[in-house]
Order: sequence, then structure tokens, then C-alpha cells
Amino acid sequence: MKLRRGQAEIIGGLIVLLVILIILIPLVLQLITTQGSLARRQIDIGSFQAERLAEKIIVSWLSPFDPRFPGFWANNTGTVSVTIRLIGIVDTKSNTLQFMVNLTDYTPGSGKPITAIIRYPGSILVEEEPLILNPGESALVLLNPDLIPNYMRVAPIMLSDRGVVHPVIGRSSLEDTVIKAITVEQRIVFLEDILNSEYFEPRFPDYFNNNYPQVGVSSYDGRNRYYYQLITLDFIGKSLSFSNAIIGFKPGDKSKFNMLLTVFSNNKFYRVKIEGFQPAQDFEFRYTSRDGAIRVYATHSNLSDAIGMYYYGDIRLSKINLKGSAESIKVFERTPSNSRISSYDPFVIVADTDGNGVGELIFSTEDYNYGSYNPPQVQCFADEDGVFLDYSAIISSNQIIRDTEWGFAFKLSNVKLDPKIYAGMQVFLRIYFHDSEGGDFYCTDEVQLPLLRVMAIRGDWSIVDSKDVLYFELASLEDTWLPKKGYTSISLALFIPPGETREVYLAISIIDPYYGVGRNDLDFTIAIEILGITVYSR
Repeated sequence: MKLRRGQAEIIGGLIVLLVILIILIPLVLQLITTQGSLARRQIDIGSFQAERLAEKIIVSWLSPFDPRFPGFWANNTGTVSVTIRLIGIVDTKSNTLQFMVNLTDYTPGSGKPITAIIRYPGSILVEEEPLILNPGESALVLLNPDLIPNYMRVAPIMLSDRGVVHPVIGRSSLEDTVIKAITVEQRIVFLEDILNSEYFEPRFPDYFNNNYPQVGVSSYDGRNRYYYQLITLDFIGKSLSFSNAIIGFKPGDKSKFNMLLTVFSNNKFYRVKIEGFQPAQDFEFRYTSRDGAIRVYATHSNLSDAIGMYYYGDIRLSKINLKGSAESIKVFERTPSNSRISSYDPFVIVADTDGNGVGELIFSTEDYNYGSYNPPQVQCFADEDGVFLDYSAIISSNQIIRDTEWGFAFKLSNVKLDPKIYAGMQVFLRIYFHDSEGGDFYCTDEVQLPLLRVMAIRGDWSIVDSKDVLYFELASLEDTWLPKKGYTSISLALFIPPGETREVYLAISIIDPYYGVGRNDLDFTIAIEILGITVYSR
């Protein structure tokens, strides 16, 4: 009996344990699943918050002299795609909302608050759908002038699908953004039309004079050679062999090219600068790098394949057929001269080389080849006597003086700040850089010289504040060969000290401080695409 009673107790205990397990196992599994879901949710929330913080939209009002005014540019300068669902206008004086539209079911048109939304690149009209801006893309929002009376201080606000209000300063709330809109103004400047703009004011206007300007860019090769413009020589309609080429669309027109070629013909070097080139049906472009690593072929049917920046081409295999018409063609011959000075014209062009619809302001002194690292004699030129290389900016016609102060400098007269109201500005640049230094800093021992300078200046060019971008900072972003194609965004802060009484302008200079032969014979290309400005009030 005792044995049976003991067995019954064991069996009963097992039954109770089984019941407990049946109840507990689902609870434990549910707890594990819940914890996993919470962890995944926390990861999703963290990722979402990171994307919200990465959103960055810069806003720039059109000039009142622009026939499209009133309107503003919205440019995505961040690293994530931004989807705008709501756009409104705020009266910043009274902090009241003038209007707000939901883009999902809104069709812009005449008489409506927003008359048009045009997304770039591509000039795409946005109707009855959110405005999606990928990094680097922009949109032009045109407004009804009847809804914005003259002298009214207004600011745009845009709400993304992540709940971020743009332009955003501080907390992501509507009230905070409206209040901040009084003290912060943002704008974007596209440099595609800068050379022809009334707002472009060069520091030295003679630097663009090609008739023996006596100032500008000089060749230090021991043979007193420089570029000057040939008036009568016509290359149009011919097939030209080139070593280096900068080829891009004419900004706003993908049927035409702007290009700057280094051409070798009849044992002479030329720079050929063509703007508004309309290719004929039998247009051909061929490029083969000297080592054969890169080959490009384009015809009239695939013009976009021809755009880009091409270096160190095999002259026998790199050719462009210039059959067609052009708005402007300039040919600069490299020739002996006692003056040893050329203008900046052969070295500066504006072209859309990446096909995103926005032109770049490009400065390039690269002509022929790049240097290599061959210890103990480190050279930065392919030919021992430097015949084909090195052009440097100077500031004197009587003696060779390295220019580390101004270079190719220009003022944007439409970016003008009243120092009583504004305390400074943050400047955002999207730039491309390439150089002839093939030895990763072995070809020059002067790596801390400035190549780019951003300045806050007075009307007489006296400097209020400035920031330099040094050679080694730019060189660390690029590879000489094979060259990188990407652009880099940088941000620089300029401050206006208290007590300043004169109006302050934004100015930029591209400086070529390298000259001579050997370790400091350095040539480079720098392109500036977008100039974003955030202006801070006191």
C-alpha cells in the first residue's frame, strides 16, 4: 500500500508540474517575443531619430529682380532623402500662418497660393504628390504674388513625413521655427551663372582681359611660356586630340556642351574653351587614358556619356569631333612671351559635369601629366624641364611673387549683411578637387598653403573674417589616379564682430600658390557647385 501511495504522489506531482509548464511556457515565449519586439522597436526608433536629425533643407528666396519672384529654392544639403508633405508661408512679423497646403492632393496653378513646384534635376512639375528631394536635389516653389504684399516679412515652412519642420533651427516645432525665422535667414546660390551675373565682382577685373593683361596666371617652366588668346584660329568642325578635358552640359540645357580642352596640335599646346556647343548628328567623343584603364565613347545618341573631367588622355586615342555650332569659342596658344603672364580666362569655365542640372564653377591648371613618387628625386611633372606644366597666380608684373592672398577672387554683391542686424553667416560649399600630386604628399613639402578662401569683406575688400581650406585638407579627399568622381560638402563659419559699422559681403577666392619645379610644381582642379548660406541675427 505504501508503495502504491508513493507512486500516486509522484504521478500527481508530475501532473501538477506538467500543468504549470503548460501555463508558463506560453507566458515565457510571449515575454521573449515582447522583449525582442521592444528591442527592434528601440532600434527602429533610434534609426528614425537619426534620419530626422540628418534632414537638412536650405531655403533661398529668389531675388525681387527675378521675373519668377516671389518664390524660393528648397535644396536638400543633408545625407538622407526628404519627403515634403506640407508647405506653408508665415508672416514673421505677426507670427501668423498665411496659408498651408497639403501636397498630396494639391495641384499648383494660377490664382492658387502655390503656382508651381519644379523639381531639379529634370525640371519636373510636382502635382498631387509629396515633394521628394534626394541629397543634392532642389526644388523651385513659386508663389502667388497677390498673397504676399510688398514689405511683408515672410518665411516658408515645410513639414516632412518624419515630422521635421524646415528650415529647422533648434526644436522641431512649428512655433519654434516661426520664432527662429525672424532671426535666421537661409539662401542658396547656384554658381552656374556667376561669371555673367551682375552680382559677380572680381577682385581684379583685368584678370579676365586676354590682351596681354600683365596680371593673372603665369608659367614657371624656364621657357617663359604662357597662354594668350588667338583671335583668328578656328578649331570648330575639326577633330581635336586632347590630353585633359572638362566637359559638361551648358547649365539648364542638356543639348549643349560647355568644355575646356587641353589640345596638342602641330607640336604646340592649346587650351580650347567652347561654350554653348550644339553637336551635329555625327558628333563623336573618344577618351582613352594613357594606361588604358579608362575608355569612354559617346555619340549624339548618348551625349550624357561624354560629360565629366578627363585627365591624362592618350593623345593618339583621345579625340573629340567638333562638328556643330557654338555660342562662343576661344583658343589660347601656349607661346613664349617676356611677360610670362596670362589671364584667368583659359583656366575658368562653368559647366554641369555631373549631369544633375546644376553648373559648377571650375578652375583648373592641369594640362598634361601627373607626378610620381621616385625617391630620392621626387618630381611632380612628367617632363624633366617642366615644359607642359605649372601655372601659378601672381600679383605683380615686374617680378614673380607667389600669391597666397587673393588669387581668383570674387565678391557676391547680392549677399550683403547689415552688421547692426547680423552677427555672422555659415557658408556651405559642395566642391570637387583633383591634383597632379601622384605621390600622396611626397611631391610637395608645402602642404599647408591655402587653395580656397571664404571671406566676409567690406565694400573696399578689407577683410572682416576669413576661413582657409588648405591643400592637405583637399588632397586627402581625392586620388590622382584613378581619379574619384564624387563631390564633398564643407561648412565654414564667418563672424561679424560687435561694433562693425560697414556693410559686409561674402567673397570667395581660389588660390594657386604653387610655382617653380620639383617638389612644389603642383597643378590642380577645383570645382564649386552650390553655395548655401545661413545668416544669423544678433
